[in-house]
Amino acid sequence: DVAQLTQIGNYTVRGVVDGQYNVTASVAVIENYISDPGFEEQGETDQVIAPWNVEVSTPVDASVVKLNRKPQDVRTGTTDLNWYHGSKNFTFKVSQTITNMTAGTYRLSAYVMAIRGSEIPHSKLEIFIETAGGTFTFDYKNLVTGWGTPENFYIRGLIDNIVIQQGETIKIGIDGAGSPGAWGHLDDWSLVRI
Repeated sequence: DVAQLTQIGNYTVRGVVDGQYNVTASVAVIENYISDPGFEEQGETDQVIAPWNVEVSTPVDASVVKLNRKPQDVRTGTTDLNWYHGSKNFTFKVSQTITNMTAGTYRLSAYVMAIRGSEIPHSKLEIFIETAGGTFTFDYKNLVTGWGTPENFYIRGLIDNIVIQQGETIKIGIDGAGSPGAWGHLDDWSLVRI
């Protein structure tokens, strides 16, 4: 039944596990409008490249925002986005512009794991989407709980019911600012029509 999963929609897939157990699964096939949503196509260095854009990094050096490939930090795959500065207050903004959108109502989500604000605070830590209808955000700074297993410490941020017009150009990204020593990881973006 897996062969039917070539079109967007909801499907019931049946199969056999270990040659003896009949199983049924409900599968939703979606289109994610974000390119390279898990930073897996970023090349071999720790530098962020297209389709992602580092708009702001203060202080201006490569050490604030970079790619991370430590297995204990990454939520899925082999790469995530990481931010940190050990000695200065810092800001960062990483975004992606998406053109020629299909009209509809959308949901944006991403997963963030970062140091708990009671230890070292972020003064700003949010994902955003900019559309013709305005800018919408999800604030993580009081939700993050520190470092640990990805399934328990990554927090899913969600912006729902985003109306996008036919042919519109939008921008999605993360915008943050932190005190010296603040750190975080971002992985697994999703922008889907609902």
